[in-house]
Amino acid sequence: LQLLLQEMSNNIEGGTMNLQEEIKLSYLQLKREVYYDQANLFLREAIARFEKGNFDHLSEISLDINNYLDSPKENSAWLEEQLKSIDCFLLPKRLKKNADDTDKTKKSIINNVRESDSYEVEDIFYYFSGNISLYILSVLWCRLVGRFLDNELSDECFGNRLESHVGKDADLSHFSKLFKTYLRQYQNWRDGAINQGLRLLKDKKNIFIIALDIKQCYYRLETNWDKISEIIEEKGDKNYKKYCKALNLALKKIHEQYHAKTHDMLTKTVFFDESKETHMDLDLPIGLPIGLPSSQILANWELKPLDDLINKNVRPIHYGR
Repeated sequence: LQLLLQEMSNNIEGGTMNLQEEIKLSYLQLKREVYYDQANLFLREAIARFEKGNFDHLSEISLDINNYLDSPKENSAWLEEQLKSIDCFLLPKRLKKNADDTDKTKKSIINNVRESDSYEVEDIFYYFSGNISLYILSVLWCRLVGRFLDNELSDECFGNRLESHVGKDADLSHFSKLFKTYLRQYQNWRDGAINQGLRLLKDKKNIFIIALDIKQCYYRLETNWDKISEIIEEKGDKNYKKYCKALNLALKKIHEQYHAKTHDMLTKTVFFDESKETHMDLDLPIGLPIGLPSSQILANWELKPLDDLINKNVRPIHYGR
């Protein structure tokens, strides 16, 4: 990895950063995001299996992606083969509380002792799963296309923001970082509201702080691919515009395949008990695949109208999402 980064550094300093290097860099950034992610252990395992015994896989995939982006086709045989790998993992999000359990002290204790013969899952996560090449395409989309969407967001949007250097020449020590550190962004979001409130209280003014959560957000957002295509035409660099269009088409097909794969599970039985259903009230097929890096940017961008609406109609003294 050190040799690869050094080689890329030399090329960047000489102004010769090419698509092949962008693809390799996207993989390194994917690894870094996964390294600090405590949730998606499936992707950690997939990367470990991908690299096991043969790191040359990266060169092979880089060449395949390069060839696809160089000569994009509506029905690319390579992309269609990759799409076949798309699946999903189901993880419990919340367990149903036992009605007989009246001991409130247990709520603050975490242990591995079974307190019941069975546990009923009340809510679940759907996590995207697929070949490593699809994740690389997602990160590459973030670098070449997603940065335009991220630039349209205001500083009031804190979560899942791209680092400012993404898509630009920058110091190599920051190259492996794609998104700003989530915890630091969360602290800025929280402290900004509290500090603003304290300032107003000091001025003898009343304040009212409201914190809201958008339920099942990723499952309810629909991507406007045509609008993104317009942004690519308007803001895309002429040297990369062809690649941006191909990436946007690939990501759209990834979403469509994921929707096809998860549609029945979202609307029908996914548990052994046939009376259990999940997300029955969703207007399908829409939603963003949880676990794809690109979904974080798309979620922010699709929620920008909400930010604008709140600022225009509510006009809060301080707003942050």
